[in-house]
Formats: sequence, structure tokens, C-alpha cells
Amino acid sequence: MAETVRTVRVVVVPGTAGDRVTHSVDAVRLGRDSTGRVAASARVAVDPGGIETPAVEAVRGFAADLAADGAPVQSATAVVVDRSGGATGARAGALLARVETAAGPILAGAALRPRPGARSPGWCPEPSGLPGGGGGRRAAPALPTSGGRIDPPADWRALPLVLAPPVAAVLVSGVRLALGSRAGRALRRRRAGAALLPPVTVVDEPVLHAAGGPDDAGTPARPLPFVSGGRLVPPDGDADALPGGEPGRAWWDHDEQALRPPPLTRIVLEGEPVAAPPEAVELTWCVEHLQRYHAGGILRLTCVARPPGRSDAWFPVLVTARPLTLLRLARGPTGPARETFGEDQVRTPALLLPPATALGTQVRDAAGPRTRPRSGGSPDPIRKEGTT
Repeated sequence: MAETVRTVRVVVVPGTAGDRVTHSVDAVRLGRDSTGRVAASARVAVDPGGIETPAVEAVRGFAADLAADGAPVQSATAVVVDRSGGATGARAGALLARVETAAGPILAGAALRPRPGARSPGWCPEPSGLPGGGGGRRAAPALPTSGGRIDPPADWRALPLVLAPPVAAVLVSGVRLALGSRAGRALRRRRAGAALLPPVTVVDEPVLHAAGGPDDAGTPARPLPFVSGGRLVPPDGDADALPGGEPGRAWWDHDEQALRPPPLTRIVLEGEPVAAPPEAVELTWCVEHLQRYHAGGILRLTCVARPPGRSDAWFPVLVTARPLTLLRLARGPTGPARETFGEDQVRTPALLLPPATALGTQVRDAAGPRTRPRSGGSPDPIRKEGTT
């Protein structure tokens, strides 16, 4: 049976003279062969207002809410995918805002959910991953302010670290990227069942195809565990030959007339919670830079750190490590899970890490000097911004 995939992209740039809004909608009708694989596609006409307008409204409302809470938005983007017909019906979306803060630009994002009970295809952001404010409507940490910057406390490196969900999500995406690469899949086959990580579970969940229905290669879309209880889970079959890299994730690209990895992914991290001590430094947000990943799979982040008991104070901290190495050192998840969006849709609690002093002796494959990241060098993965 033919099915139609409608994709909406929206960009909103707020300005003193009003918002500058650009948007587009693309509708493609797919045809599958007897095996369930997409074999042909054609563009079709679509009522743009019926699907574009709700997406534009969601982005503009999101930007306005952040601005009202004192977080000026430089730009906000969204992508919405609406698939109807056949056995693969699914609706999903995500939005991402680049927010101007005292620490630098920060990306705040959220999954877009169909508005409950709406007759029209309305959308609303998942609030749990958005910056706090607005009378407690959101659950993510507040953004840094110019009056809140302090010198790092003398004892900060001796205190446990908590990666808040917006920072933990970046780490989870990095773990998914590492374990989903060709080398990562080989590692999962070679060390299948090995307890290389703390007792957490990392699962890639279908988001652009209905769970249990076929992806565009005709393979059932189902949750794919990469890690289960801290143990590596081998990939199914010959994942290296699959267009989506994993079974059940193939996406038809009409322009290329070929199967590709999906434009949206969703990752969930779960595990037995641990209690975070009251005296801990919380890394709340990542400051955006031109480059996040460096040679050798090194993840390099400048994070906004908050000292214990001072939600209005912050100082910058540099985190430099391989994602798998950093997760291996985590003591476990802590607090409630939150939905965020950045590179992927991620649902994760905060993660409790040892103090920076302990990480400095255990992470031996961290990057070198912050002015020149490299694949080896300094054993210290977390350093105060500005130190050598």
C-alpha cells in the first residue's frame, strides 16, 4: 500500500522588527515491493498550511517563551515528519534553539509531540528538557546569567560531578555514535556480553517508523539495545551492510532514490538510580563551539558548572574525553529522566561521576592541551576552563 511522508522544516530568527520565518514542506509518496522494501517514490502536492502552520507556530511560541524568561534566542529550527498510510504511520519532530547566554551560545532543544486531543496536526515541545523558568513549567536547569559568574571554588575538583540531562544527553549521543560506528559494531561483536560499563542500558528506539512496522528496507522497526545492564549487546546480522547502519532504521531518500540512515534518532539511557551527594558540582549546559568531536573520537565540551547550593552561580569547566571512557567511569544515573534534543532525541537522567581529581588519574586517553586537541596526551579529562 502506498504511504505518504511529509517533512516540514522551519527556521525562525527573532528580530526587533519581527521574526524572520522561512519554512518548507516536502511530500513524497512511497511504493513498496512484495518484500516490503521501498522501491519507488514520487513527489505529490500537499496543503502547506495544514502541516506547516502548526510547526511554525510551535517554533515561534518556543522562541517567545524562552525570550520571556530572559533567554534571547538567536535562531530556532524545527523538523517535523508526518508519515501516513500503510503499516508505518508515525509522527515525530524536534526543535532546537540557539540561545544567547553569558557563558556563550547554548543549544536548547526538545522533542515535538502531537498536541493531545487536537483535531489539527498541532505540536507542542516536550517541556522536561527545556531551560527552567516561566513559573516552573520546565525541568532543565536555568541558563547562566552575566551576574552569576564566579571564580571556581577552591575545592571544586575534589567534589563529585553531576552531569545534568542536557550534558548527559551529549555523552549518550556520543556513546551511540561510537557503538554504532563500524569499529563500534566490531567491538560489540568481539566483546559481546562483556561488562565494560556501569549497569546502565542504552537503547536506540524507532521514532520515524511505527514500532513493529517495517522500515523503508522492509525490516521491522524495533528497539535496538547497544548496552544492557552495562554489557555490550552485539548488532543483529550484518549491520555493516544495512543502509541505516542498524536493522529497522532505513530511511528512503527521494532525491537520491536510495536508502539512508534516518534524519531523526531517539536514544534512551536507563539504569538503577544512585543517590547524588548534596555536595556536588553540577554541569548543567554545554556551550556551543564550531567543533565538538576531535581526532581519535575525543569529545570536547565547555560546560556551565554550578557549585553546591548556589543555583544562581556558575563557572566554566572543560570536559575532554572519549564518550565511552567517560561513561565507563560514571557511578550511575541519578534523578528523574528528562527528554532533550541536540544531535538526537535523548531521554536520560543525570549521571553521577567521580570528582575531577579521580577522573584525572583514570582517564588516560583524554585530549592534550585545550589549544590543540589530539588523540593522546594529558590524562586529565576535566579541567577548569583557562588552565593548562
